[in-house]
Amino acid sequence: MAERFGVPATALRFYEEAGLLPADRTPSGCRVYGEEAVEHLAKCVRRRGAGRRIPWGPVPLFVSRRSPGG
Repeated sequence: MAERFGVPATALRFYEEAGLLPADRTPSGCRVYGEEAVEHLAKCVRRRGAGRRIPWGPVPLFVSRRSPGG
């Protein structure tokens, strides 16, 4: 998903650990993102592309701690 959206994989892991981007795991431990997570990340990427200064790093100011769909 990082490659698909052009974001660092570390950002995806950070957001997952913070509870902002839900991911399931395969038996081998690979992350599997559902459609809700994909839509949420797409919205964040669009906002960033619209000129907003949205960090990929440790302080995701633009994302609420509510569920990704809400």
